[in-house]
Amino acid sequence: MKNINPGQTIRILANIGVIAVILTPTTAITQVWVTESSCPDNTPTVFHECALEAAKAFDPPRTSDGQPDMGGIWQLPGAAFEDLEEHPEALDDSGGPTSIVDPSDGKIPMRSWADARRRENVQENIHPSAACFLSGMPYTMYRPGPWQFLQTPEYFVVLASRAHAYRIIPLDERPPVGESIRL
Repeated sequence: MKNINPGQTIRILANIGVIAVILTPTTAITQVWVTESSCPDNTPTVFHECALEAAKAFDPPRTSDGQPDMGGIWQLPGAAFEDLEEHPEALDDSGGPTSIVDPSDGKIPMRSWADARRRENVQENIHPSAACFLSGMPYTMYRPGPWQFLQTPEYFVVLASRAHAYRIIPLDERPPVGESIRL
């Protein structure tokens, strides 16, 4: 590997900073941190009902191409740290209510073979959080911590502070990646 002198390092970091500012949408730079919510109860089932009602009258800010502007930094209140279903406090988790809002029983609807495999996986594999691995999708989206959403007409990008996870979602009409591609 080529040695980089301190002057080159400063130039590289400056260029990265300029690129970050160029790619960061104005909404992320000027966003006002919202601490009040029209749905003050963050329990997922209660919040969901309230949010459905609030959404009827909500007119979101729009991007220049007319799409809802989701750009900015978002914080999920009360995330599902280790389990989406209701679970008790443990050594590495403070417990919590179910994050499942449909079906109303708060349980993930699973076929018996899938539930059996899930139970085997718990016994045979280390949890990604225990080894500081990326959690994968959709699990990463339930994890606590802030996310930054970047949005263009072509892509929606989710940047997570936790483990530097990211997801790039194309917004065009491209076909799915195909059965032979493992994600």
